[in-house]
Amino acid sequence: MIRTTTALATAALGAAVALTGAAPALAAPHVRDVDAELHPGGWLHLSAETSAGARRLTFHVAGRSIRGRLTDIDREDRTREFERTVRARGVGTGTRSIRVRVCGRRGCSTQTFRTFVERDD
Repeated sequence: MIRTTTALATAALGAAVALTGAAPALAAPHVRDVDAELHPGGWLHLSAETSAGARRLTFHVAGRSIRGRLTDIDREDRTREFERTVRARGVGTGTRSIRVRVCGRRGCSTQTFRTFVERDD
């Protein structure tokens, strides 16, 4: 595959290399915020906000892997919101570790968050 670049993009990359001595790194998307709530009827609502470029997100909580669904893309900063509501098997109120894996065109990253799961009545 051959990619073409504009003269302006080539000049900007050249300036960045001249200024820092290295080409800028293209980073994988990352998670900015995670939230978990228990809803009536035994349902767990998970949500995560990611940086721009995220295409897939998976929550890992209480020994389960749960694929997030893209629900919103912010028009200004291009952050993305992923959510999923599942049965709350093995999850109660209190502090929980939630591992989140997010992937995009530039690779994947995994982060672990400690969050307080509370009831949303």
